[in-house]
Amino acid sequence: MNIAMRENYLKIVQSAFNNYAEFSLINITMEGNIIKARFTYCGSSLILYVFEPANIYLREVLVCIEDSIADRFHLPPHYIRYDDKKKLSSLCLIDKEQHVLSSYSLADLVTLYLGQVQSLLTLSPRQIDTEYLKEFEFYWNSACQLIGNIHVEAEVYLPNLETASLLNCWYSEEKKRGKYIIFPDGVEFNSCNTPKGSISTAIYIPIEVPEGIIPPQTNVPWEARDILNIVYSQTIDRISPTSFEFLRNLQVDNYRKVVIFSFSQPNSVRISVVGVLSFRNKEKKDLISKIQEDFISFTPIYSSRMDLKYLHERVGQAHMNPPSVLLLGCGSVGSYILPELVNLGIVNIGISDPDKFTSGNAFRHYLGPRSDGQNKTFKMKLFMEIENPLVLIDEIPNLLEMDDSLLSKTLAKYQVIIVAVGGTDLQRRLNYRFAKVKSTAWFLYNWLDAEGKGSHALVMRYSQKGCFNCLFYNNEELLGQSKISYADGSERVIRNGCGGSFSPYGNNVLVRNTSLAISMLQGILDGSISKNTVASIKNDFSSFKSSIAVIPIINDSFAEERCEICGHL
Repeated sequence: MNIAMRENYLKIVQSAFNNYAEFSLINITMEGNIIKARFTYCGSSLILYVFEPANIYLREVLVCIEDSIADRFHLPPHYIRYDDKKKLSSLCLIDKEQHVLSSYSLADLVTLYLGQVQSLLTLSPRQIDTEYLKEFEFYWNSACQLIGNIHVEAEVYLPNLETASLLNCWYSEEKKRGKYIIFPDGVEFNSCNTPKGSISTAIYIPIEVPEGIIPPQTNVPWEARDILNIVYSQTIDRISPTSFEFLRNLQVDNYRKVVIFSFSQPNSVRISVVGVLSFRNKEKKDLISKIQEDFISFTPIYSSRMDLKYLHERVGQAHMNPPSVLLLGCGSVGSYILPELVNLGIVNIGISDPDKFTSGNAFRHYLGPRSDGQNKTFKMKLFMEIENPLVLIDEIPNLLEMDDSLLSKTLAKYQVIIVAVGGTDLQRRLNYRFAKVKSTAWFLYNWLDAEGKGSHALVMRYSQKGCFNCLFYNNEELLGQSKISYADGSERVIRNGCGGSFSPYGNNVLVRNTSLAISMLQGILDGSISKNTVASIKNDFSSFKSSIAVIPIINDSFAEERCEICGHL
C-alpha cells in the first residue's frame, strides 16, 4: 500500500471522529494493514482498530476497552468479550445479522461503530439490566468453572410447570468430566440413553421477574445474597407465591444441591441456567435457612436443554403433543422420512421392514455401505436413539404375517401409519388388510413412480371414501396402473438377476419426496387436511429449470364408486 493511500485511510478515520465531540482522539497510526486510533471518552482510554481497510471482504473494526474501565462502566455482557491475546475487552458493537458490513464505505463503517460506542457507554441502569438479560446465558457460560478439578455439565429437561419443584438428578463422572441429567417425572429415555450414576434431586426455580438480576462473573461470583435476592427478596417478588411456599418448606441435607433457574423474555425462547450450591455441612434445614447459615459457594455450570418444548421453540415450531407413528418400510423412501419424523418432535415410533440393507443402495439411503447385510430396522433404530434420548423406536414384525386380530391390536397403538413400502402390489395388499380391520388411524401412503418420475402422498382414513385402490379406477374403468402416475413406459430398469430389478433415481428425488410426505403429515397434525387427499409432484431433472420447478397437484375428489374396498361406504 503506497503512502498516499495510507494517508487517505487515516484521514477517513480522523474525519469520523470529528463527528463526535465527546470523543477525544489522542493519536492515529497505521502499521501494515492495521489502523490504530487511541481516544478517550469521559477520561477513559479506548482503542479503535481497523483491520484490512482496503479490502471490503476482510475488513474488520474492533473497539477495545481496558478491564478496569469495563468494570467501572458495568457494561452488560452483550458488549464485552475478553480477548486473551490482546489482554483487552472488546465491545461487541454490531448485530451482524442486521448489517451487511461489506457494503459500507470505510467512512460509514467507522461512523457506525463510533455511534455504537457512544450508545453503549451511556446506557441507563435500566437499559443495562435489559442488556444483561439478553445475553444472560452467554455471560453465565463464560463464568462456568471446574468443580473439584472436574469439568461438569448438565443435560436439562424442563417441566411444563411454572412453579418451583424437585426434579430427578443423575450424576456420572468419567475421565475428569462430570455430567448431570436433570428431568421431571414422566420423562422416558430410550435404552441407549438411560441415566446412570448416583441419583438425587435438583431444585427447579422459575423466575417471574428477572429484571435487575446480574449473572455471575468470573471475578464476581454469586454470594448467598444473590441467591436470596431471587428466592427471598425483601423488595421484589421474583418468584410466585406458590414457588416461595415450596422453597420455604423444602428441606436440604446435602453438601451440594443442583439448582436450575429459568425465566422468559419477549421474543425469546425461555432461558435456563444451572449451578451447584455448596454448603459447609449436611445439617438438615429448609432451603432459605441453609443458604443464610451454611452457604459456601455457588458455581455456574454449562447446561444444554433437551426437552421437546425447547427443541420445538428453538427452531420456530409450535410445540405439540406428538402423535405415535408407525412407519412401514425402511428402504430408500422410509429411511429419509424417519429422521424427519424425529425432527418434528415425534418420539414414539414403530418401524417395520423385514429386509436387510445392501451396500449398493447407500447413495439413496440413510444407512451407509458399512451397514451391508444388517437388518434395516435394527440399524435405523440404533442411529435414531443414540442421537435422540427421548426417541423410543419399536421394531414391529412383518404386518402381512399377522392375523386380523393381531394386526388390529398393532395398528391401534398408533395414531398415524405411514406406508413407505416399495411395490404397488404390496401397497394394494396392505390397503386391503387395513380396510378389513377397520383401523381408525390416519394413513399416509407415500411412493415414487418408476425412475422417480413422480412423488405421491395419499392421506386417508378408512371411514371416508377414497383409498389407495381408488387410484386404479378412472370413471369406474379399471386401470393397469395408478391414474396419477407420471410413468409412461420409457423408464429405465437396472436388472439384478433372478428376476430382481431396481428403479434408478437419486437423493434429489428422495429429498423432494420427503418434503411432500412431511407436508402432508403436518396437514394431518394441524387439522388443515380433513378429507382423504392425494398430492403429486412431477420430478423432471433433465434441465436446471425443470429440476427446481415444483407444482403439486392436489386432489380430494379421487374416490371411485366402483372401488371394491371403499366404494360401499
